[in-house]
Amino acid sequence: MAVGNRSLIELPDLSLECILLNLPLFSLLVCCSLSKSLFDLILENSTFAKNHFAKSEPLLMIHSPSRSTFHLLDMNVDVMPALGERVDVKPIFFLPLDGYTVTHSCNGFVLMEYENMVDGIHKCIVSNPVKGEYTKLPETEPLYRHAKCAFFYNPHENQLKILRLFISLFCYTQDSDESSDSQELLPESPYNDFTIAYSEENRMGELFVAGSDSWESLDTIPFCPDTIYSPCHLDKVTHWLCDDDKDENFIVFFNFESHTFGNLTGPAHMVKPYVNECYDLTLVHESLSVIDFDANMREFQIWKMNEYGNGDSWTLSYVIDTTVWNVQRESCMSDENFVCNGDIVVTCSDGRVFFFDLVNRTGRLVNHPPIQLSSEVVIHIPSLISLKTAVGDDNLKVLKVPSRSAQAGLFAHSYIELLATFSW
Repeated sequence: MAVGNRSLIELPDLSLECILLNLPLFSLLVCCSLSKSLFDLILENSTFAKNHFAKSEPLLMIHSPSRSTFHLLDMNVDVMPALGERVDVKPIFFLPLDGYTVTHSCNGFVLMEYENMVDGIHKCIVSNPVKGEYTKLPETEPLYRHAKCAFFYNPHENQLKILRLFISLFCYTQDSDESSDSQELLPESPYNDFTIAYSEENRMGELFVAGSDSWESLDTIPFCPDTIYSPCHLDKVTHWLCDDDKDENFIVFFNFESHTFGNLTGPAHMVKPYVNECYDLTLVHESLSVIDFDANMREFQIWKMNEYGNGDSWTLSYVIDTTVWNVQRESCMSDENFVCNGDIVVTCSDGRVFFFDLVNRTGRLVNHPPIQLSSEVVIHIPSLISLKTAVGDDNLKVLKVPSRSAQAGLFAHSYIELLATFSW
């Protein structure tokens, strides 16, 4: 056969791999259906999977629990249609079990949780939904209070760890004076007419490390698990904002390498408690940053820690004018905020998604079907690396998503529409 007539499948493997590695995820999955050799190269070749992950860009994962599906929104492709043009979002991926919610994503894998506090149930699974794989983590003692989890996976060292924090024993009281001297009180929310009292020894922490068969208890939890929010992962550390008024620092963290807790000071003007609706923790240009929605009704601010660990290095890096989209600020108060590929992404429960390009000071307003819960939107880097690589074959069994839904759907269940562009 003449060189000019050679088919794609007959090209040298290196050239073929280079072509495939530059395809969007949806196109790559379409190629899997063309031939068995392409299927094997894309989905069964560990070297290709690692090279693909090295080139993968973060995408916006939107979880639709009513359908047990999620889709990935490519902000460099999907949100670039013509003004007013409606675009189908593909592919659609299926989640392994009903009732579980995607809560964290780390380097291609996601942590999903199911809880029923009435029956004391809290379960976790780890999944690579692109591969249609998942594993169930060992179950523990009953929990009757919401647990806070953090998730870490290092693909270079095949380290997979999950942290779980909770209060093991507590009581409700309508009078804070009724609590004993040995009891701590959760901050009295203005929305509740009761206070939760607990003892410091009831702060519990557990760590699960892939390769073990049980959760390991942690000795001391220096803050109340119920008071941390807005998790943000940097290197091997997960950070949270903390409104526990007994901890003087604004940011707390857990180091997955040393298995230790710590804290950091926040911007000097930010105070607590009850700042959950005003501040979010995120990364801007690989620096720990706080988004301040409480500055005023016309703007929000982004404060960046220029030198990690140095409380004096916080600077006001960006001020974003919220009047440019002609929408009242309070009506589009964000449910979740992210930084992805240099954009600040603000999602709203009514389906609007705002993209702010920090470098070029431009933005896009995209319409998306309503997003039911803020916890259903995370930043995710899709991966073709098998979950078996991370958990091994010793104690955790890697399962396949049921055949009816294991194959990523190459059809659309959702859409997006570009409503406006703006400068700020």
